[in-house]
Amino acid sequence: MEPKTKKKQRRFSSLSSDEIQLLIEKKDSENTQKLTKNAVGTLIAFCNEISLEESPPKDVEYLEKLSKEELSELLTAFYSNARKKNGENYKKSALMGLRFGLQRHFLLKKNVDIIGDQEFAKSNQVYEAATVELKRQGFGNVEHHNAILREDLQKIQLSYNPVPDPKSLQRFVWFNIMFHLIRRGRENLRLVTKQLFAIKTDATGRKFVYQAADELDKNHRGHDNADDSPGEGHLRAAFARIPDDSQR
Repeated sequence: MEPKTKKKQRRFSSLSSDEIQLLIEKKDSENTQKLTKNAVGTLIAFCNEISLEESPPKDVEYLEKLSKEELSELLTAFYSNARKKNGENYKKSALMGLRFGLQRHFLLKKNVDIIGDQEFAKSNQVYEAATVELKRQGFGNVEHHNAILREDLQKIQLSYNPVPDPKSLQRFVWFNIMFHLIRRGRENLRLVTKQLFAIKTDATGRKFVYQAADELDKNHRGHDNADDSPGEGHLRAAFARIPDDSQR
């Protein structure tokens, strides 16, 4: 009986074309993917509303079969007539987001750049005119959350109890992480472990917490420079109680 030949172990993976396409689509953040999906859905809804009643419903496949000229004509009408579900005007930033989402979709699916390609010159002119009109009508402002008052920050810090209940302690810790370490709200919080952070002492002898490990988030993707900082903020001992080495 001849000995079985050992199957040579493969060094490299062998992704299919569909898997490679999925890899490309997933390189952007989850929010970017949602924005893209929403933009395409909005354009499809616009197509179905302006189409004749007897015509078949429009879908993603319909959009992707359009020529550049047909797509530019559609976008020309879309930019000037885009409205929210309640019929109100979009904010300028929202219309900008729709355009970005559509650009990303058609680049991925058709290798067509609705912003850079010459065939879309007219639709881009209409987009610029639409954003100017939105700004003229007062839809250009971006509404931000109010800043946290110093008095409220003091209340939060003073609310810390040396022997707090678990829920209060959790809230106190998460607030300090998000506020002082300059995180994007709750992004990636479920993935945070204590290994993500480290404690150092500055030149004055004060301890501070900083983010020691890199992570993937909306503002830090695969194209970052090697010297990009994984975390811009520092949590100083003056703002929160940092334990001694024996307590960690």
